[in-house]
Amino acid sequence: YAGRVSLKDKKANAKEAVNEFVRLMNEKVAELGLENTSFKNPDGYDEDGIYRRHEWTEYSDIGKTYAGKKLSLEEYLEIENRYIECALDIITQSQCRYLTIGYVEDDYNLGYRYKDRIPVERVGKVLRDMLRSDVFCVLVNLRRKVVIYVSYDYYMYALCPLEYEGLQGIVNSHNLYLNPRG
Repeated sequence: YAGRVSLKDKKANAKEAVNEFVRLMNEKVAELGLENTSFKNPDGYDEDGIYRRHEWTEYSDIGKTYAGKKLSLEEYLEIENRYIECALDIITQSQCRYLTIGYVEDDYNLGYRYKDRIPVERVGKVLRDMLRSDVFCVLVNLRRKVVIYVSYDYYMYALCPLEYEGLQGIVNSHNLYLNPRG
């Protein structure tokens, strides 16, 4: 977002916006006279594509401390709800009325089964169970060309017929980050 503001271009693509943000951060580093400090990207990946941040990643992390701050239930739920609402927006914008479980690992016997059809009204519950590591599912609607799953590490994977800009708009509206790596 900061990169787009600096560029004065709300429609700048993610790569342009990230590059501008990195430029701004390195400019600030120079202004502060910091040595041995530089920014490459804001998403925590190093130049080899390995994620290097130490952050909370699941429900069981509530109460633990990350970056000097204790993760509260309220903070966890706020983030969890953003992911669920974002996924539901992608699903509805893709004109799906249901998703089908295309793959499932239900180690806690919550009742999820391969090929179960999940109406959109119930998808939020499935996503919540997935984000809390209670089940892993790949949700699909082959007719609408939609595939969505989230994993315990709070990454959401979405394949959908929406144009990149439309998808980016949905993700941004929920204060989430769309990884331009695809």
